Amino acid sequence: MLHPTTGVPCATRSVSSRDAHFRAAVLWSGRDRLDDDAVGELFAQSIAQTEKTVAVGIARLESRDDLVRAIGHLRAPPPTDLETFVRAYECWGEDFPHHVDGEYAVVLWDENARRLVAARDAFGSIPLMFSEDRGGLLLATDFEHLLPLLGRLVPDERMVLDYLLEDFLDRDRTFLEGVKRIMPGHLLLADGRGARQQQWWRPPTSLARLSRSEVLETYRQHLRKSTARRMRGARKLAVEVSGGLDSSSIAAIAAELARGGLASQKTPSFVHLDFPGMECDESVYADALARHLREPIRRIVATAEDGAAWASAGPAFPAYPASLMAGYVKALRTLGTDVVIGGDGGDALNYETGVFRDLAERRAWRTLVRELVPLPAYGPTDWRFWARMAVGGMVPARLRSARHRFTTRRTPVPKWLGRSLQQAWMDRQTRTLHPAPESTDSYLSNTQRIIWQTLTSPNAQWTFDLARWMFRSAFIEVRSPFLDADTAQFVLSLPPEQQLPRGLLKRLLRDTMGDMIPPLVRNRTHCTIFNSFVQAATERSMTSIETTLRAPQWYAEPYVRRDVLKATDRTGFGSAAGFSSRELMRSVTLEFWLRSLHSQPSSRPLRL
Repeated sequence: MLHPTTGVPCATRSVSSRDAHFRAAVLWSGRDRLDDDAVGELFAQSIAQTEKTVAVGIARLESRDDLVRAIGHLRAPPPTDLETFVRAYECWGEDFPHHVDGEYAVVLWDENARRLVAARDAFGSIPLMFSEDRGGLLLATDFEHLLPLLGRLVPDERMVLDYLLEDFLDRDRTFLEGVKRIMPGHLLLADGRGARQQQWWRPPTSLARLSRSEVLETYRQHLRKSTARRMRGARKLAVEVSGGLDSSSIAAIAAELARGGLASQKTPSFVHLDFPGMECDESVYADALARHLREPIRRIVATAEDGAAWASAGPAFPAYPASLMAGYVKALRTLGTDVVIGGDGGDALNYETGVFRDLAERRAWRTLVRELVPLPAYGPTDWRFWARMAVGGMVPARLRSARHRFTTRRTPVPKWLGRSLQQAWMDRQTRTLHPAPESTDSYLSNTQRIIWQTLTSPNAQWTFDLARWMFRSAFIEVRSPFLDADTAQFVLSLPPEQQLPRGLLKRLLRDTMGDMIPPLVRNRTHCTIFNSFVQAATERSMTSIETTLRAPQWYAEPYVRRDVLKATDRTGFGSAAGFSSRELMRSVTLEFWLRSLHSQPSSRPLRL
């Protein structure tokens, strides 16, 4: 919190004493019980002060010794990562994130400049949000800390609509009006002129000119380094093995590092979420990897009942679809897990979809056909989809815009839409008809542009945040080796010719891993879709859903019409009203979230 009078960051004791400031640190430490010494240690690590700067936050730096040498003029190495972070700011000013390697969410007060600087790492590993209120600036890593300090709680209707439509358009908004996210890869600068966000992380401006063997070896080393970082410091590490290419690659690297003693980590637990009897069951691939690595895999059976755990929604945002993992998270916690790593972000980083547009723009038609036709179907997409995407980019912008306006205007208002979202729906249509100008970032290729935009899209960021929130609620930290700034910068620097799929998407990752993963996984073409589990979870939850719909109070009425939901039956899921099981689960989850907001001990009641 920034003190409204002095402007100095303070860990106020008026909100549950030290815990108001340290709950995030406790969560990231993986310990749900702390003695006084442990609390004191976290306190010392979460506050740093020099002659010029005061800082509060969480910082885990890599290559700290190298950073200290780069700063250069220090008499002695700073005692904590956070103080090193402060010294980096004092050395380089707003440019300091380019010199700091690690995961962090830190707020600094610059006494000389009389301004506040808040920073998040490139992928926003640790949440950080803010609200301008009561003459000051409130900042927190958790909604739970912020809510008691806010006034009336008002749901953000644009975010509620985006949530119900499963398509987020805003990176900085949250589900509460007036509360903003500091976006990943951004600084928040606040002074007498107000608060503004400034992007510091951008795509590379030059291409890597390497041979194919050099590319594969360099990517492999990046993944080893990134995985080793995320294994470090865990007391009980779990490695996810979904059976997919991304998680299998990380699991193989983690096993290699553990055996070689290169990650300061004993052999981790390899865990697989099993969906027996469903089309999303990937156990055959997980079993193949287990045999290949000669490592046992602990199976956690996903049941439809687990998918109905949305009643646990907290004040941050509606829990679904992350709540489908509730049983899995609970099982990991029972095993004593404090850190879990997996393949999150692998799809965004490794799908080389932009290369087809690059080939089309270069008029390399033979190469384009040679690359497209052998592609197998990935879920609902096949080579025809990628061909339309490639050639569509060559249509003049005016024609593309006209077609988009025509199709958007023909989109009917959903029957289930509540009265308060009618205007939000119209505003959303306007925003899609007249989108904001693209980022001023210049891209070296369509391949780079699409990977960058996918990695930094609102949908990707919210997917990552939802998963992190679900695990953090059980005192488990999610770490993602693919979501690593150095690794991402390397992939983004590769020219299109190094990312030709040659019959299989994610070719770069497949070739990089080589014999480290079994052929069954390395050459798989099946893309798993979890609709069957969502459907089963909804069916098993119908009794609870119907009870919720019959409750005297329906807080979601301004957003979702209860009469339409009541038309839902056990077989059709309201199909006559155009309502799917996923939309039904989202609507009921929204109701639980609104109930949790209504029960918050804020200074004013919830306003709908």
